[in-house]
Amino acid sequence: MHRPEGLLIRAETFFRESDCSLHSKYRLGRLLGKGTFGNVYEATHLASGTKRAVKIISRELVSDAAIGSMMNEVALLKSLVLSTQDHPHILKIYEVLLEQDTIDLVFELLSGGELYSKIAARQRMDEEVVREYMQQILSAVAYCHDRHIVHRDLKPENIVFESRSVNAMLKIIDFGISRRLSPTGTLSNAAGTVSSTQPYYLAPEVKSGNYDEKCDLWSCGVMACIMLSGMMPLSPEMEECFDQLHTGRLDFNKDYWAAVSEEAKDFLTQILQTDPKARPSARELLSHPWLKAATQSYCTAGQETLHRLQTFAFSSRLQSDKLKQAALSYIATQLTTVQETEQIRRLFIAMDEDGDGRLSKEEVIKGLGKVKLKHVNVERVMRDCDSDKSGYIDYTEFLTASMNWQLTLDDLQIETAFAAFDEDRDGRIDMKELQQIFPDSNVDPEDPIWRDILLEVDGDGDGCIDIKEFKRLIRRKPPPSPVASLQQPL
Repeated sequence: MHRPEGLLIRAETFFRESDCSLHSKYRLGRLLGKGTFGNVYEATHLASGTKRAVKIISRELVSDAAIGSMMNEVALLKSLVLSTQDHPHILKIYEVLLEQDTIDLVFELLSGGELYSKIAARQRMDEEVVREYMQQILSAVAYCHDRHIVHRDLKPENIVFESRSVNAMLKIIDFGISRRLSPTGTLSNAAGTVSSTQPYYLAPEVKSGNYDEKCDLWSCGVMACIMLSGMMPLSPEMEECFDQLHTGRLDFNKDYWAAVSEEAKDFLTQILQTDPKARPSARELLSHPWLKAATQSYCTAGQETLHRLQTFAFSSRLQSDKLKQAALSYIATQLTTVQETEQIRRLFIAMDEDGDGRLSKEEVIKGLGKVKLKHVNVERVMRDCDSDKSGYIDYTEFLTASMNWQLTLDDLQIETAFAAFDEDRDGRIDMKELQQIFPDSNVDPEDPIWRDILLEVDGDGDGCIDIKEFKRLIRRKPPPSPVASLQQPL
């Protein structure tokens, strides 16, 4: 039997760019916001019933340059989910519909409001809360910088809570003026939304026209400064602090710094260096003692979740399990809700000690130890859960492997995944469509593995997979795990 290791599953495969009509796929709901070139609506995905956000831009009102900026944002967001390396603190984009009169961008729906609103509602935030927020923001920023993407417009209005839950997590949005670093490693054109209320977030070096990714860290530092001190933009205190920042002399003797810890002050001193060469990188800042002191608690369901991760690995014994894994990956990334994934997401972040948005073998070992699981074949977990063979378990891979599918999976989700794979909509997945599910696998179309997958799933022998056969595959229970009886607390 041929092993299916060569079949790679990547989240980029599930991104769609098409000329389909918006109304053939979505039912528009309430207006969420208005812009110069179009509006943002809440929308219901007709196939699955999930809620999303749709930004509808009129081609008549948008210049070619503005359209180019929008497509740049789409390309950058798409690149951030290459190799399933999506990040839990970056806005997810599902698809782009290129209609004759409009361009429709479909994003995940974030309902918790802007970080700016929370800042404006409080005089000062608890330092532990600010520390958690900065960990989340810098983790996403480091992820972007590792991929040579500079956001260039980080500010509280572009940091949004995913829901209205008390413990809701943050996500970075609006990559419209983001750029990839040039081969020289610098950028030259001015950036950032500069208005009467936004000058603080623009790094000093941007005005000189020669800057790099460190400009994003200045913006993060200003946000941390505002949250820790309780100063509001345009207040006399903030104006005074702003002057101090640009001269490199932040005065911590003021009353509004009295309750702030020395470690937090040191963090601000480092991230707000006026010389970008002296400013630490996002990855270095994530190792700062102030951020490392944050308590990342493993959720109460941590042991159960990681047991599912291990069981998932040992369930991959047939060729067709790779198709099942691809379907579950599609459902996990496209059709699950914030509520369904919250605990898993928090566990992933707690295990991701270096904040790079993926789990190394060492981090998986530590995580299993913290929830007191032993007799775990970590090599097997890494091999079978790492569906893109990057050497790490990325967020999508972790989500796919550790979801409680027995509890959450329903027929509508399976049917929606089937429809996504059935590209010609004839009600069957044929050999060509099967191969298109794994477009980056570099497996020859004549390789016997494709025939083996079909033989395992194609119950009536017609050479295709119909919806009944697909459902049977997804619902198929794995054989008893050889490790199930070995799970004992350490």
